[in-house]
Parts: sequence; C-alpha cells; structure tokens
Amino acid sequence: MNGPRAGGATASLRWSAWPMVAWGALVWVLLWGGLQPLVLVSALPVALLCWLLTGLPAPVVPARPRLWPGLRALGALLVDLVRSTAAVVVAVVVRGPATRSAVVAVRAPSRSDVAVAVAANRVSLVPGTLVVAVDREADLLYVHCLDVRDEAGVERARARTQHAVDQVLAAFGEPAGRAAGVPADGGRP
Repeated sequence: MNGPRAGGATASLRWSAWPMVAWGALVWVLLWGGLQPLVLVSALPVALLCWLLTGLPAPVVPARPRLWPGLRALGALLVDLVRSTAAVVVAVVVRGPATRSAVVAVRAPSRSDVAVAVAANRVSLVPGTLVVAVDREADLLYVHCLDVRDEAGVERARARTQHAVDQVLAAFGEPAGRAAGVPADGGRP
C-alpha cells in the first residue's frame, strides 16, 4: 500500500485515515440502500480504494476534542438558532428592504482544517450569518451578517461571531485566547 500521494507523502494507511475510510464504507452501504452481504463485504475495499486513488490526506485534528466545551458550544448553537431566527424575522418583517448588512472578519487560528470547517459551518447554520470566505493564510473567516445598522452593530456582530468560533475551537482543544479580536480594518495590512 505504498506509493506516491498528493503533497509528496506516501500512501501508507495511517491510523488517522481510518475514520475517513470508515465514513466512505458507511456512505457506500447507504448508497446501496440495504445490508446485502455483497454490499457489506465490498464496502471497506471500495472505501479504501477510493481513499488511495483520490490522494486525500487524512484530516488532521491536532488536539483531542473536549466533551464539556463541545457541549457548551452545542448549547450555545441551539440558543443562537432560536434568538437569531427571531431577530431575522423581526428584521425582515419590520424593516424589510431597509435591512442593512455587513461583512465582518473574525479570527479562526487553528492548525486543523477540520476545526476551521466546523467553526465556519457553525457560523453559517445560524440564521442571519453566512461565511462568505475563509482565508487560511491569515486565519480569518469573512462573515456576512444581516441587520447591522451602525458601527456599534458591526462590533456586536463581530464579537458574537468571534465568540461562536472560539467556542468551536475550544471544543477541538485549541488553547484559550488564541483567537484574539481582529482590528476594525478586518486584519488587512
């Protein structure tokens, strides 16, 4: 199982790649829609072959995910879903076309693409916010926020979004305080 891989790495199957292969096997079984013996027997070889042929690296999660910060982040997501849904309804019904928006930059400093992807999805799941760009080199997420009327609203949106990102990164074991606020210019030189 050794051979060239994307990025010059070898194709040796590392322990960190098994979750991806297992996920591929589960998708294979679900695509066939049943638990027939041939589907079950072929799932792991097909998933392994797909992993080897596509050259996908195993996802890197540099720290161990933490249960309590993860549960806090999940609880905060549920609260945000309710609160933001009500805020979006008020903004659309009361202000209608006069509703203003802004794009804010928030820090997402993590060595893990998985943690950044989960943080970006968490932000985008909340009504009224949407990640429009991810800049991995600068560790920034650019987030479109609905119903931002003034500079104070921009700062509130940035702080609220930064807090959500920090919660997700903490759930992935990132050290506290790494995601310091971004300057008002969005962190651009």
